Amino acid sequence: MRTFFAFPLTNQIKDNINEFCNKNIFNNLRNIKKVDAENLHITIKFLGEINEELIIPLKQKLLPLQYNIGECETEIKGVGVFPSHRNAHVLWVGIYPYNNKLLLLHENIIKILNELKISSKDDKKFHPHITIARFKQSPPPEIIHDLLKNHKNYYFGKQILKSFILYKSILTPQKPIYTPVLEFCM
Repeated sequence: MRTFFAFPLTNQIKDNINEFCNKNIFNNLRNIKKVDAENLHITIKFLGEINEELIIPLKQKLLPLQYNIGECETEIKGVGVFPSHRNAHVLWVGIYPYNNKLLLLHENIIKILNELKISSKDDKKFHPHITIARFKQSPPPEIIHDLLKNHKNYYFGKQILKSFILYKSILTPQKPIYTPVLEFCM
């Protein structure tokens, strides 16, 4: 089962991102695939394929984190790209402040995954973000530079992160389908 941990978004934040994309991004860029509003989330950790038998032990290990870290207020603002503006593959929206609660949650999840010998395909440094689109072909660097410069501080709203979810991801030719498997309160 293909899985990842993420924070769900409010409908208001999803609407704000969707409106921004429709006005500022998709009319001006080619070779870009938008993430459907229903699939927008704040990525915590991508696991890739895990055995379904690990869900119960994973839940048991994660339960002590419930209500332990505390809710976290974030501002959702600005846009960026991964891996770089010269070779953009992913367009994202930023999460601020990048605070100790988010880092602590991420570190605890990594520790639990290691205890359960669940290897992750994602060994990148933790950078909380919302993927809003993927480039089929990287645009010229000057276009990315202008996009980032013009929308560096674009404000999408505030959100209180109250829970995180382990999602199951099924890839289809049309779009991925995300289904919550486990949910944990902060």
